[in-house]
Amino acid sequence: ETIKKLESANSEKDKTISKLNKQVDKQKEDLKEMQSNLDPYSKLNFIDKGDYIKLRKPIGNIRMIQKGFAEDKTWYEAMDYAKELRLGDFDDWRVPTKEELEEIYKIKDACGIEPGGCLWSSSTIVGYTIAADFVNFNNGDVYSNRKDISAYGVRCVRYRRKQ
Repeated sequence: ETIKKLESANSEKDKTISKLNKQVDKQKEDLKEMQSNLDPYSKLNFIDKGDYIKLRKPIGNIRMIQKGFAEDKTWYEAMDYAKELRLGDFDDWRVPTKEELEEIYKIKDACGIEPGGCLWSSSTIVGYTIAADFVNFNNGDVYSNRKDISAYGVRCVRYRRKQ
């Protein structure tokens, strides 16, 4: 009789665990649906992680944006800076393209990053390898200049999720 009571209790426990697992699965599905419906330009999309901003829903190839920026670098120094940058246990930061910087300019107020003056992009000029594009964060305009000019900052981005 004791064995029957234990078997019955185990059966009830298994049913409860199964029910709870179904509830958790439903909550996970609901969360995924809410995230997929989230406007990527909404303030709700941005999570302040201290040194960087995490996007709940990526914008293009951007999942994280460096909050601050490094000043007065050549384009070459900007590329080296990105390779060496370590924020939030991540070491795969990169200099954004001019198109990505234009997106960051659009969301700068919503996500709460510092304006940053002029920032280098990783985009270079086709057929003119000594120049690269930069974005003026005072007005969003894109310009080009020689890569060896030490006059612009750099704000890095990353996409991949940590494995």
